[in-house]
Amino acid sequence: MSVRNRWLAFFLAVIVLPIGGCATGTAGPKPGKRSGHPQSRGSSVYPAPVQAAISYAAEGELLGNAIRSIGAAHEAGFVLLAGLESQPTGPVSFSGTAAEAVAAQLSQSTGNVFTSTPFYQFIYPSDYAVLLESSFEGALPARYRALEASVDFGAGTEIYNVFALLNKTFGINLVADNAIADAVTGEIALHHTPLELILDAVFRSARIPGASYTIDANDTYIFIGKAGVDHSRELLLNRGALSGSDRALLERRVNVEMPEPALGAEGVVFRHSAEPLRKAIPYLSEQIGMPVTARRPLGELPVNFFTLTDVPVSTALDLLIRQWQVPRFHYRVSNGAVELLLRDER
Repeated sequence: MSVRNRWLAFFLAVIVLPIGGCATGTAGPKPGKRSGHPQSRGSSVYPAPVQAAISYAAEGELLGNAIRSIGAAHEAGFVLLAGLESQPTGPVSFSGTAAEAVAAQLSQSTGNVFTSTPFYQFIYPSDYAVLLESSFEGALPARYRALEASVDFGAGTEIYNVFALLNKTFGINLVADNAIADAVTGEIALHHTPLELILDAVFRSARIPGASYTIDANDTYIFIGKAGVDHSRELLLNRGALSGSDRALLERRVNVEMPEPALGAEGVVFRHSAEPLRKAIPYLSEQIGMPVTARRPLGELPVNFFTLTDVPVSTALDLLIRQWQVPRFHYRVSNGAVELLLRDER
């Protein structure tokens, strides 16, 4: 196995619940039955919006296409578990129908269940009720709670692309480690939905249970990483020995788009694969205004698409390294240059 493949095998440890297997030992609701509202923190923080009545008809449609069409034409939120988009619905017809009743029929016709929340209907197999325990609501600093948007994502959208679009929409800095960022969503259509609840919907759709990740959030960034990894460790090896000029360089505020900026693009250009660090380093160096080098075999590490706006150089470097989940990865700064290395290297 190549060095790069060994790194990938470690980084992409499975945290996503598989389709077709039992997701929890707790019995879920019976197929075709309503499961009720998820129990989440601070549910009274956000007033429930008015969901539009739905008119839609199809002789036979795939579940993902039906959700996409309904979400595009009506201000009613729907979230589909990843992997269910190709299930056939059979003939369906709605005329001025409430979103909850639409979700009930679509769920019953495809052998799934649904949970009705104030902002969206979540459709999923009965064994996946554990996903309802996932909740960002109340987990983010106060500055994020006034943010809301209407968003839609097609089935198979990588979370790193979701985060890039949310960063652009809200002017924030959302980053996830590779175990989280590589997961993909199902079909999602949300309207006038708060950021915290958008994240809930994304993680439920991507089959990521709440126990599998941790949230590190402050007013500068939101970092979501695999549970069980120490995300609070000091990554700069020589902080105490920094010169005044190096310290000033690390405190400068920069914008970063990795692994390579989409030059000339006004919106967000989705990417669908990682690039090795060795290819991304020249762009990182240019964007932070400091030469960056990486010792072998770090040059083969996969760098997913991520964006950062108005962050200190030190924060950009920390968030890059934290994506790789391995405690030995650090960096050192000397004479205006950055070196990425393993801690036991000299």
